[in-house]
Amino acid sequence: LSLPEILLLSFIVANSSTALAFKLLEETGFEFKYSEKEVKTVLGVATLEDLLIIFALIVYPFFAIQNSFSLGNIFSLLLSIIVTFFAILILGMISIKKIIDKIFLLSEELVLLIGIALTFLFSWFSYKLGLSLILGAFITGVIFSETRSAESVIKKGKWIREFFLFIFFVSVGIRIPINVSIDILFYGIIFGIIAALIKYFAFSFSFWMAGNKLENSVSLGFYMMNISEFAIIITLLANEFGVVGQNYLVLAVLTIGTSALISSIFIAKENVLTKIFISFIPTNLR
Repeated sequence: LSLPEILLLSFIVANSSTALAFKLLEETGFEFKYSEKEVKTVLGVATLEDLLIIFALIVYPFFAIQNSFSLGNIFSLLLSIIVTFFAILILGMISIKKIIDKIFLLSEELVLLIGIALTFLFSWFSYKLGLSLILGAFITGVIFSETRSAESVIKKGKWIREFFLFIFFVSVGIRIPINVSIDILFYGIIFGIIAALIKYFAFSFSFWMAGNKLENSVSLGFYMMNISEFAIIITLLANEFGVVGQNYLVLAVLTIGTSALISSIFIAKENVLTKIFISFIPTNLR
């Protein structure tokens, strides 16, 4: 495997599906099962994973093209990202934020249109600087999160999110090859199982080491073993740069589906499996 392929496989398993995890937690009444500290810790971990995967989406194209590590190039890339991020962010916070707040008092719909326009503008600006389009879109989100119109934009912009989600999954379906070999299906399912188990043990052990209850650490791992849809996004990115073929896209889809299936099975047997897993841990370590 080449360096970009190794990085891609690492990024695929790096992020849990936060939306799915918390939806499953809500259905099982997590507010009665876990303490406030434990819930906040899970939120913190999920937020950190999301930030790390956004950073991965920004820097991955660079490594996909270079196909090698160089401390000088890495430093130059990070410096460019940091300077661009804070330059646009400061500009947005000082001027654009105030303008958006004033426009919000006049028309909520106009603010939504401005948000879409700024997303394209900042993405284009990042692209012209040789950085990822995602960086510009991320900065737009940060700026809007600090405005009065944040909640309104989220509610009114829901149809836009649903529309682009539909386009996204249609585009994924179009790119998946029709003639998929049995080997790819087999490896995809096996990789999905391995990825889910790695996520489970990594999260549960870390959560326990952070000072949380062993029983809750074991059970919460069942919810956090879902692989995020970011796996598809970064695989599409790698495919666009010619790093991997469409077979990797099949692998990413199977990984997400397999991890979700395993998570659902484990959650259905949560109480029984929690006791079984705890029984393997020596009493003096519990």
